[in-house]
Amino acid sequence: SKDNYEIIQLCARVHELDPDNFKIFADEGRAFYYLNQFERAERSYLAGILKAEQQKNGVPAFLIMSFAIFLFGINKYDEVIACCDKVIENRYDYPTAWGLKGMTLLELKRYSEAIGCSDIAISQDPEFALFWDTKIFSLIHHVGYEEALKCCKEGLEINPKSDLLLFEMAGIYYKLNNFQLAYDFLIECKSVNPNYNCDKLLDNVIEKLNQFK
Repeated sequence: SKDNYEIIQLCARVHELDPDNFKIFADEGRAFYYLNQFERAERSYLAGILKAEQQKNGVPAFLIMSFAIFLFGINKYDEVIACCDKVIENRYDYPTAWGLKGMTLLELKRYSEAIGCSDIAISQDPEFALFWDTKIFSLIHHVGYEEALKCCKEGLEINPKSDLLLFEMAGIYYKLNNFQLAYDFLIECKSVNPNYNCDKLLDNVIEKLNQFK
């Protein structure tokens, strides 16, 4: 919290010294968000966007996406999609916009659309595991665990050391009652990232394995 207050103070100083600097509003908005001051955060983002609109190059994609990520954090999903669409309209090859739109559609339970957006995001940045993760969860809800498993395997072929995808593989195998493979993938996840938070699932898997001894 102290760091965020310091950031806000620095941003106020930048506003005084460089009033045309619209980029600083994203830092200010993010700091207010982390302090749970959501209305002030939104005002900061909107002020930055307005400032950018007044300049010759218009609003940069990063500022719109920063605002979109904030909106996602406060569950304003329709507005998130509008922001992503605005970026995509001007820059089709912007994987973060496609990925965030996919995540938002997943939250809205629009699974088929989420899969489509995730596919585009993956095609543009296949090494970013979160895009795969969105598609995996959308597939689980839309068609089931078997298709999600295929997707997860495909993601791991590209990202073999992704702790996130290794964990998701373990979770899918757990749901499919293949507890030994679930255990194997959890151990691999831990070997890649010893600090990954998978202890609860690991305990459940070990409990299931002990039941079948």
